Parts: sequence; C-alpha cells; structure tokens
Amino acid sequence: IMRNIVLSWIMFVSLMSCKDDGVHPVAIEDGMYVIDRHGLVENYAPDFSKNKIYVYMITGCMNEWLSRTPRGKIERIMDDNPDWELLVYVDGSVKDTSKVRAKLEQYDCNIPVIVDTKGVFRKLNGMKEVILWGGIYDKNDVMIGVGVIGDGLSMFDSEFEKAKRRIYERNR
Repeated sequence: IMRNIVLSWIMFVSLMSCKDDGVHPVAIEDGMYVIDRHGLVENYAPDFSKNKIYVYMITGCMNEWLSRTPRGKIERIMDDNPDWELLVYVDGSVKDTSKVRAKLEQYDCNIPVIVDTKGVFRKLNGMKEVILWGGIYDKNDVMIGVGVIGDGLSMFDSEFEKAKRRIYERNR
C-alpha cells in the first residue's frame, strides 16, 4: 500500500510539473527507435493531425505503468477511438530497446513505443524532472486533459471522457 501511495504521489507531481500550454510533437528522427512486442517497427509514421494521447516516461517506469494496466485496455481504448493517436515516448538508451520489447511482451501489450535515446521529447517539452506523464491533447496540440492511459492509478478514464465531450461540443 505504501508503494502505491508513493507511486500515486510521484505520478501526481509528474503530471503537475508539465506545462499545460501545449506540447511539441516529436516526429521519428535519428536516435529514436520504435519498438513493439515483436521488435523494431519499420516505417512507423504517427499521424500528428489527429487528437493525441501522450505518454512519456523514463525506461524504469515502464514496468510500473504496464503492471497497473489491465491487459488489452490500451488497445481497446485506441480501437474504440480511431480519431486519436497514441504516442508513447520512453527516454532511454539503445540497449533499453530490448527491455522495452520484453516488457511489452510480458504484459501482452500491442502498442508502438518510441525509445528516444537523445531525450528530444523530454528537452523540447521541458520534462527535465518528470519520470511518468500522460496528457490528452487536441489536434492543435492544446492540453485538454491529463492522465496516463490504462494506468489504474491515473485519472485518465474520466479525463478522456471529458476531453472527448469538449472536442465534440467545440466541433458542433
């Protein structure tokens, strides 16, 4: 229980320490490796024109995040919301790509993860002290909610429903 309290506090501090005025999407570039549970993903091209769900973490948080996420939940959310793009950035080294793949395999998670070996996403978005963060952004990269997708300690589910309602109301 104490561990969960500490993790909840870390996630809260991480969420609060991020800028809420927007995020800078980072395209796949040199020093970034897209990994899924089967290995390296060739020709991965995120669609930045969609609404976006971001997750950013240091490599060591991947196990914590996925261990608190019911199997298949992330994939179900994304399948049910095709107008949204999931972008998961992991700040790590080249050797961390095998760890990321192993964790995705261990938790039967079928999502692409961008291992950012140069810390481009972290630097561009001012996440120097952040270890785990999630944000819900509209097509214009304006934050409309916070939370780490799938994570049982996160407020993602309720925030995502509110975000979808806001976008729907705005587009009516």
